[in-house]
Amino acid sequence: KGGDGGSAAADSNLPAQLTMAQVASVLRRKQGAVDSCVKSNNVSLPARANTRVVIEGSGRVVSASSSGAGAADSCIEGVLRSVQFPKFKGDPMTVPFPFTVR
Repeated sequence: KGGDGGSAAADSNLPAQLTMAQVASVLRRKQGAVDSCVKSNNVSLPARANTRVVIEGSGRVVSASSSGAGAADSCIEGVLRSVQFPKFKGDPMTVPFPFTVR
């Protein structure tokens, strides 16, 4: 099979955007890594990190920000930049997501 004719057909089956449930499901799997960031930076508990990710159609995070977790924010941003989401065919999505560490 030559060419990428199959990928065009597969792309037509992709959703226009991800649902909040899909995004939350993927991000919740990173809770342990976020906890480690907060605890290794000696941030007072409970801590709340207000995060925002920008996800492109390939599912890759192109931008991540975190605020409210003090010294752990840059560590949390690194965790979020490594996340891979399902592919979609619409415009990039900007999604806010809070993490709480107790």
